[in-house]
Amino acid sequence: MCGISGFWSINFPQGHDRAREILHTMIAQIHHRGPNEDGIYIDPTTSLGLAHKRLSIVDLTLTGSQPMFTHTGRYVIIYNGELYNTDELKKSLTSRNISFRGHSDTEILIESIEAYGIEDVLKRLNGMFSFAAYDTFTKTLFLARDQIGIKPLFWSYENDVLLFGSELKPIVYSPFWKGEINFEALNNFFHLNYIPSPQSIYKNVQKLQPGHYITFKEGEEPRITKYWSTPDANTSHSFLASKENYIEYFESILSDAVRRQMISDVPIGVFLSGGIDSSLVASLMQENSATPIKTFTIGFEEDTFNESNFAQEVANHIGSEHYQEILSIKRAQDIISKLPDFYDEPFADASQLPSMLLCEHARKQVTVCLSGDGGDELFLGYDRYFYGDHLFKFLDKAKYVPFIRSLLSICSSAKLLNKLPLPDNFDLKLRKMAYMLERQDVASRYQELISLWPHRTSPLLDKNLPKFSFTEHGETSENNNIGFMRQTDINKYLPDDILQKMDRASMAYSLEARVPLLDIQVVQSALQIPNQWHIDDGKGKYILRSILKKRFPPHLFDRPKHGFSVPIADWLRGDMRDLVESYLNPKALDECGYLDTAIINERWKQHMEGTHNWQQSLWGVLMFQMWRERYKA
Repeated sequence: MCGISGFWSINFPQGHDRAREILHTMIAQIHHRGPNEDGIYIDPTTSLGLAHKRLSIVDLTLTGSQPMFTHTGRYVIIYNGELYNTDELKKSLTSRNISFRGHSDTEILIESIEAYGIEDVLKRLNGMFSFAAYDTFTKTLFLARDQIGIKPLFWSYENDVLLFGSELKPIVYSPFWKGEINFEALNNFFHLNYIPSPQSIYKNVQKLQPGHYITFKEGEEPRITKYWSTPDANTSHSFLASKENYIEYFESILSDAVRRQMISDVPIGVFLSGGIDSSLVASLMQENSATPIKTFTIGFEEDTFNESNFAQEVANHIGSEHYQEILSIKRAQDIISKLPDFYDEPFADASQLPSMLLCEHARKQVTVCLSGDGGDELFLGYDRYFYGDHLFKFLDKAKYVPFIRSLLSICSSAKLLNKLPLPDNFDLKLRKMAYMLERQDVASRYQELISLWPHRTSPLLDKNLPKFSFTEHGETSENNNIGFMRQTDINKYLPDDILQKMDRASMAYSLEARVPLLDIQVVQSALQIPNQWHIDDGKGKYILRSILKKRFPPHLFDRPKHGFSVPIADWLRGDMRDLVESYLNPKALDECGYLDTAIINERWKQHMEGTHNWQQSLWGVLMFQMWRERYKA
């Protein structure tokens, strides 16, 4: 696992010494991603420069150093990630009489690109990656990102300058940079607490979307190509006649994926929350290990949020060497000050706090950790899929009933709701329903369902901003509610929230996080079966639950879903109050110039009074204000 950055300036008269200085400045911003070694390549005939920071995981010798050339010297690569099907790729290359200097996956990747071409190779890869590969003969640069978006890649092309990096900081700290906030992206951030790709917080910077690559040649516009799409559901393998047959088949696929991702030349462990996904990954990992594996979990001082006892029970059951850390409010406050350094565009999933502590905790023992990320999206683990489906079907019927339309419209705007003893944010939910009733497509309904602000509301002052919109029907061929919601999450929420959160948290401490449930063979298998196979008794994850039943007593996993929840609501009202008010007071909000002080202060007041729980939207404003202060935006 590493960090990459680079530039190609068409008109760069300052020479190679200046180019090298710029590259050193850019790559130094992500030293945490690769503290073991760094390297630079400057093309002698163009103004292309590549820079690399290395975190040594496989092939710890100099034969794994980057930038790395093919044996002919034609191609050079800088690469961030891990490949899990290197044996298959290496066998193919060996048949072409290509020999190898070391045993790194980097060498196998770049030799494969020279041998077979970028498009063919990308379709063969099983792993997590972002890379820049340069053909020194044709003067062509390729930037690519893995199919699911496990590893990030930001890029910009403006005024004949191409910039790219594993994070935003290398771009922002280059002398070519002229940043300007993208208010459409910022509006989306406030609704989601993350910025959906391909947008970034800056107008002229994009995230390369998962399953895409860029081709760039001097004098031409960058060309973006999509090389992978999520497969359609309901096309199950013809030889699998039943759920039971599929479960047995899938168990072997998942076990193989875990075993592949255990390959490492450095110590390795697994994150264990005690939930279905991490428990299954830990169990399969222990089955594939001759010695006790290391498991890591985070607990809370607040009993209602602390599930570390379940993780301990799972660890006892599989016989792992277990390590636990408690996230206290004091530790959380220490971490908060660091967040803008590592989340270098606004990001406000509050579980970033325990994720950061978990990675810091694990890094004391290991350099690689497996996680259970991806299980909820692939196997229908979110409750919102089911209540959303019921709600959308109800709305399809209710739109023909004038009484319900009128009642929702009146209730959603009635001020008396604020004075009644109703459930948290009940008025917001009614407004959501009223808006969804006006819409017939699942895309706009789902956007409203997951939004933190009503459709016609925003904490931004400019009411002429484009409406909140982050997905369209064209992004998925699914035409049913549950299928559409799941594929939307796979395309957006998974790479731009869940995976970005863990990438930044793990890389902050030079820890590599691997995700066996997002092994490409696992993904394709999980998505090609009928949605109904994932559901039993109104609950998702039937496939994973069935595999777990063979390994654990039911009480260890058959319980209500809790998730990586954080007691943010109480923390904001309590020990974090001074911090929040230092960024959300009227003066601080007015100084920003484009935040609606009145609407934010109203939510803060309601939250403090306990009439509403605005933890997520207030956390979003806090994270933005801290980010804005850090990057002078």
